[in-house]
Amino acid sequence: MARPRRISTEEILTSAMTRLRRYGYHASSVQDLVDCTGAGRGSLYQTFGSKRGLFIAALRHYITIHQQRLNALLDLPSPSTEILSVFESLIEGSRDGCFLVNTSVELSPHAQEIAQTVSESFTKSRSSFFRLISQGRRRDPSRRRCRTAGRGTADGSQPYGGNTVPRPKIFSLKSALDQAIIVFRQHGYHNTSMHMISDRLACSRSTLHAAFGDKHGLFEQTLYHYGPAFRVPGLDALRGAVAQRDALLQVFDLAIDGAGNGHHQCLLINTAVELGGSSPTIAALLQTALCDLETRFRVAIERASTANEIAADVDPVLTARTLLGLYLGLCVLVRSGGAREPVLRDVVLRAQTMLPESR
Repeated sequence: MARPRRISTEEILTSAMTRLRRYGYHASSVQDLVDCTGAGRGSLYQTFGSKRGLFIAALRHYITIHQQRLNALLDLPSPSTEILSVFESLIEGSRDGCFLVNTSVELSPHAQEIAQTVSESFTKSRSSFFRLISQGRRRDPSRRRCRTAGRGTADGSQPYGGNTVPRPKIFSLKSALDQAIIVFRQHGYHNTSMHMISDRLACSRSTLHAAFGDKHGLFEQTLYHYGPAFRVPGLDALRGAVAQRDALLQVFDLAIDGAGNGHHQCLLINTAVELGGSSPTIAALLQTALCDLETRFRVAIERASTANEIAADVDPVLTARTLLGLYLGLCVLVRSGGAREPVLRDVVLRAQTMLPESR
């Protein structure tokens, strides 16, 4: 009988990376990782110690591959233009997204070691992009340079299980969904349990299960209750603002300032990054919200152009879509907790360059 082929550590990490990138940490069991890697359970525990150990090793393996790819671009004739291939590959593999970004949203806010790993990778990637752009300029001088307290919760309430949470006299669906919004915004879908919500409402879990079925049912009802529109600070002020350009840029500033004040961003934005279109219901809500936010950006740009606040050659549709991508990326960096203040402010500066003032 032939001896079974020995599976290398790199093969295990590559297979685990693919599984974890697609489904995330919480939705991948040890058995799932055994099945996808082809390694025995005992071998995985002996090599990595635990599921968490394998996850961190797979994440670092992904970071190494990503960094090697960026470094390889430096040897190409036009490294600055080759940067586009990095973003094109993300679009082609959009079903799974970026393992690093997925992790920053799912786990970074709750795991210091992972948050540190993600932060260091973001810093290295930023340095690599800077080198690529700088080297491209040196090779092509004709290119123009760009211009560039206690343990209380964030909303002031007592922590889960605290004795000061008032017990409602009557179970209210609206009250339950209002409180579920707060918990899901703060902790995300995977890190929220029915026990946490029942403690917040001071009701039994059986009551919640009778009303919503399970956690996923409660989450979908919470999204419906929240509404198919992003709750973005400063967005409502766009409609009646006198200076549309300033009001639009204020939306980006508030995304950064809100994080420092303990806010947990928009539930739909958090869901878009953590879960994506994991179910038809969630996908439909996110699609509606994304279209609404893009439309608001576009209308603000058109008004700013009409009022001669920005240059006449700014394309409202293209610029709105690009600003939407910048804003969502900014939200990811803010939520990860690993990005330094100057990095976040650079995103705002980039938004400013896309809205040049009228001369």
